[in-house]
Amino acid sequence: MLRHVDSLKRFFGFLDETNTKVARLDQLRPEHVDGFERWLETQGVTTIYRYTILAKPVIALRAIDARQPGLLDDKLRRRLRYTSAAPLGRSTPRDAYSGFVAKQLREAARADAQAIIRRLKSPTPIEHVDAMLCGHLEAADAIIETEGVVGHKHPTILSFYRRFHLLGLEGGRPIRDLHARRYLLAEDIIPFFVLLGLETGLEPECLKTLSVDCLRNPTTGTVEIEYCKRRARGSEWKRLRVRDGASSTPGGIIRTLIELTAAARQHKPSESLWLCFHIG
Repeated sequence: MLRHVDSLKRFFGFLDETNTKVARLDQLRPEHVDGFERWLETQGVTTIYRYTILAKPVIALRAIDARQPGLLDDKLRRRLRYTSAAPLGRSTPRDAYSGFVAKQLREAARADAQAIIRRLKSPTPIEHVDAMLCGHLEAADAIIETEGVVGHKHPTILSFYRRFHLLGLEGGRPIRDLHARRYLLAEDIIPFFVLLGLETGLEPECLKTLSVDCLRNPTTGTVEIEYCKRRARGSEWKRLRVRDGASSTPGGIIRTLIELTAAARQHKPSESLWLCFHIG
């Protein structure tokens, strides 16, 4: 939707910049559409990107013509049968990561993931130099355990901040740090996402839609991952057999994520594999 809005803004910007006297839709002509394409070209927009931008106002005008027949000029209606008369050309795919880069990413992601696992499975004791502040934190931690979350307006957190400022202390992120003892944080998703992508080869769009029950048909040393590829119209749901067992295998990574998000699912039922806490 945002891309449609941005493209339409560009189209209106073209009409305004070129002093095109178009006040109503019935005043639009084919040369306005073709002129918009040439205008994009002069701005250095590449062929394929130019095509995608041009397609948005063309689609909008087609929808208007379908809803209000006879409103648009007949020549413009014939022009809307195609998006661009110019050849689309070929896209230039990005190069894949080299083995060296992939190795560095994999090692960094695995190290981060292991640190997150240690943090959640063996949370550090709640400590503070001030006994009263420590008591407030422990009370807030108990609220998180029973209610799921605690907000910045909760009386316990407000009491913490009053004491915090009374002592003249600076910094501190009690809400984030307390929830980080039990749940994945938004930034914790990144290393697991990168690691799973590198180990399976699944596209980011497929990884995002993984569900908590995506593991199917386990056998000795392998398991199938059920995922959705929305661009595969008519056969969106697919399965990929991957290694399973140790925590470094794709199956092991997913099982670890399921385990790490179990506490969050008690308070926030969700089918998504990627369940995390984020302030607000």
